[in-house]
Formats: sequence, C-alpha cells, structure tokens
Amino acid sequence: MLSAVKLRRVGWLLAISGISSTAAFLVFSAWHSRDNTNAFNVSVGWANVISMLISAIGVVLLMAEKVGTFASPAPQSITDIAGKIAREARRQDGLLLAQLLSTDVLDSRTADVIFQPEKHSLRRRPKNVQSKPSAKRFAEIVDFFLNDTRGRVVILGAPGTGKTVLAASLTVGLLDRRPHASAGQGIPIPVPCLFNLPSWDVGRQNLADWLAAQIISRFQLPRRYATRLIGDGWIMPVLDGLDELDSQETEPHRTHKAVLLINEYIAQAANCNIVIVCRSGESYYNRLANGIRDADKITVQSLKPAQIIDYIEVQFPDESTLAHWRPVLGALAKSNSNPVYLELNTPWRLTAAATFALSGGDPSSLLPSREETGRPGYRAKYSARISALLMETFLTSRILNYGSRKVAATSVIKQLVIMSTC
Repeated sequence: MLSAVKLRRVGWLLAISGISSTAAFLVFSAWHSRDNTNAFNVSVGWANVISMLISAIGVVLLMAEKVGTFASPAPQSITDIAGKIAREARRQDGLLLAQLLSTDVLDSRTADVIFQPEKHSLRRRPKNVQSKPSAKRFAEIVDFFLNDTRGRVVILGAPGTGKTVLAASLTVGLLDRRPHASAGQGIPIPVPCLFNLPSWDVGRQNLADWLAAQIISRFQLPRRYATRLIGDGWIMPVLDGLDELDSQETEPHRTHKAVLLINEYIAQAANCNIVIVCRSGESYYNRLANGIRDADKITVQSLKPAQIIDYIEVQFPDESTLAHWRPVLGALAKSNSNPVYLELNTPWRLTAAATFALSGGDPSSLLPSREETGRPGYRAKYSARISALLMETFLTSRILNYGSRKVAATSVIKQLVIMSTC
C-alpha cells in the first residue's frame, strides 16, 4: 500500500535535488574557476549532465506514479487491498476501544451498559407487531446489527453514556468476523471504519470525497484505490460526532448540510451500510437523527443504580477498601433521583470515580457535603464540583499514561477529546 506514496516522494526528491544541486554546484564552480574559463566550462558541463540525469530519473518516477494513479486497479487487487485495510483498521480501532474502556489503571471492562432499539427493521418486523423491542447488552451489538437492522443505524445517547464505545465495539466486532465471511459472487464484504465527522468540510466535499480523503490519510493509500474502495462499497462508514459539527450556541448549518449529504450518499450507494453516532436528549439532536434516511435508531441507556453498585464491588473486591465506598453505595441504593446517582450514571463518570479512589481519593468526597446541602441550589454547585473532580482525575490519568508511552502531544489531545465525549 505504501509503494505508490514512496514512489511519488522519491520522484519529487530526485527532481528537486537535481535542480538544486545544479544551482549550488554552478555557484561553487564559478567562484573557484573565476580565473580559468576552460575549467569553468567543464564544471558547468558536468553539472548539467549530473543534474539532468537526477532530474530525469525523478520525472520518470513521477510519471510512473501518475500512470499508476489513473490505471484502474484489478478486482483481485482491490480485494487484497480491502483485506489489508481491514487488518490495519482492526489494529487501530481495537487500540482505541481498549483506551476507551479504561484509564489503564482499571480492569479494561466497562460497566454492563445496555442500548434500547427504538424500532426494528421493516424487513424483520412482522406486520401489525407494535411491541417495544427488548433492550440489548453492548456485547450483542454485532448480532443485532447483522440480524435486526437494515445496515443503517443511528446510535443515540446522552454525553458520556458510551456511544463511541458502542460504535467502536461494533466496528471491531464486524472486523473480527470479516475473515470468516464469504464474499459470494464477487460481492464486496464492507470494511467498517470509524471516522470523526467534525473534520468534514461539508461546504467543499461530498461524503464520498471526504471518506476517500480520510482513507488516503489514514492508510497511506493512493487516491485511485481509495476512490475505488468507496465507490464500489468496500468501506462501511461509522461516523462519530454528528452533533459536534456545530456548537449549541450557533445555527446548525454544517450539521443540517451533513445530514443532506449523508442521505445523498445513502441514495446513491446500493445496499448502503452506514452507522452515525449523535447525541440525544434535546429536540435539536432528535431532529438530526430523524433526518437520516431509512435508519434504525438505538439509544444507549444511562446506568441503573444496581449496575453502578455491581461495578464498584467488582473493582474493589477487598472488604477493607470497599468499606470506604459504603456511604456512596448506600446513597445509590435509595432512589434514581439521588444526586450521587445523577453524577455517576454514565460509564465515563463511573470509571473516573473508580480511578479517583484507586489513586488515593476518598470515595466519601463524592457525596454532597454538609456545607453544600445547607445552601439553596446546592445541586448545581455539587454537580460542578464532582464534574471538576472527575475531569481532573481523567485528564491526569490519561496524560500520565500517554507520557509514559512517549506519544505526541497532538495525539494525546485528540484522544482526550474523543474519550471525554464518548
């Protein structure tokens, strides 16, 4: 996959080197041969020969790369490339999923989150059946996608509930099953790839062109292959962050344009498989989700008190350590309206709270203090305090983790943004 890219780089390097070396050599020769005309002419001659030879090789390499770019890849070649893309996507998205599931201090298993299908596929649902579909565990997402949807799904959920985790789980699960599937009569088996929508310039690119550009950048693939992969349906886009194209303080122009272009892509692609991840909870976001053409919707549910308690007991099996959590567990057991529950009812917040305790923090500080409960409007102040505490714990653990791996600062920031909004 890297040969064409390297060929282009080497070609440009040789062409530029040939021209620049001529200029440098001529200046050097002119100075040292300024009193000897014959020596100067000989130097100029050799400089021209050497530079023309180097430049010619570079131009030939560039022409070879360009010819390859416009040539149509053979079907078997596309099949092989799709397989290589699938293996690399599995490696990248598998690493992302592992990072999303924990802070590398905890056991890398999230709480037992569930998602609620809002409607079944029309082709799967019997006539006159209006019963609400049953909730599913995250581990069931692959079977649900393959058996109970039309291949077009919108994943909804409140901030921090695990939408990105569910999308990454689906992507990795489908990639794991791909080698065991059969292509049949030359029908492409789509390669699911996770993409972050906020980088899409909807005013300049349609979805197919943007996806091709992302494939080129992510997998170092020549444009002709990326375009063919997208055009022939080899790539199944998993688009995260539809709600992040615009802020809530601005008019949702980019987001509405994105929905139109996504629908255009679905209409033009035969048997299009696509997944879109979007925040829910407000009419603004619900309108976005409802605008996606012929898509089944699933909503990631907030954790129940019993799930939170189970997770804490698993992470802190030692009774002496668990004793510090007893006041918190008691508060969680009271009711769903308890302020402690409202602060810990998403996987991200729960994991951060556990990390806080494992790092030496006192779990009782997660409870409202006497000073807070004695003041009007204490819940807002309490919520702000807990949010700041959890975010500080999260950022500290991630930065220390990435610092130990010597990862670039830009990569750290990118991962922190993804994880704090998943």
